[in-house]
Amino acid sequence: MPVPTEGNIWLQVYPKILWIVGQQCAGKTMLTTVLGSCGAKVLHIGEQLRKTRNAAEFLHSENPYAPYLVEDEVQKMISEAIYQFKRESGTLVIDSAPRNKLQLPLLAEVQEMSTVIFVMEEYEVRRARARHKYGNDLTLFEKREAFEVEWIKEFVGMMVEHNIDHLVLGGRTE
Repeated sequence: MPVPTEGNIWLQVYPKILWIVGQQCAGKTMLTTVLGSCGAKVLHIGEQLRKTRNAAEFLHSENPYAPYLVEDEVQKMISEAIYQFKRESGTLVIDSAPRNKLQLPLLAEVQEMSTVIFVMEEYEVRRARARHKYGNDLTLFEKREAFEVEWIKEFVGMMVEHNIDHLVLGGRTE
C-alpha cells in the first residue's frame, strides 16, 4: 500500500498526539490505520481489549462506548502509550479515546501537544459499515445509535468543561 501524501502532511501539521473519536462505524479505525501507514505510532484500544478479553463479552457489554469494567485497562494502555511516546519522537495516534470523563485527565496532561479529531459520517453509510462488521443483525448498532446523540452532546460538553480546545470535526463533505 503506497504511503498517502495527505497522511504525511497531517503528521507534519498537527500536534504530536492525535486522539481519534467519533460515531460508531464512522471510520475512526480506518483513519488511524492510514496514519499508522504514514509512520505514526498507533494505539488501537478496541483491538487491544479484544486480544486481552473475550471479544464477544467486550463487544456486547452494557456500555457500548467504554465499558467501565475495562476502564482501568484502558487508562493504563493510554498512560503507557503516552509515557513511551514522551521518551521517543514521532506522532502517536490513539484510536477511540477519550470516550468518557475518566479518560479526560489523561488528555488534559498532554493537551499542549494534542489534537482531538471527531470523525462523523452519515447514518446510512455507518449502517452499511455496521452490516459489514456485524452481519445482518444490526441490534447492537441500533442500540448504540440510540445513545449517539446524547453521547455527542456529553462529549462536546466535557471538552468545554476541561478547556480542551484542540478539537477538529471531520467527516465526508459532498
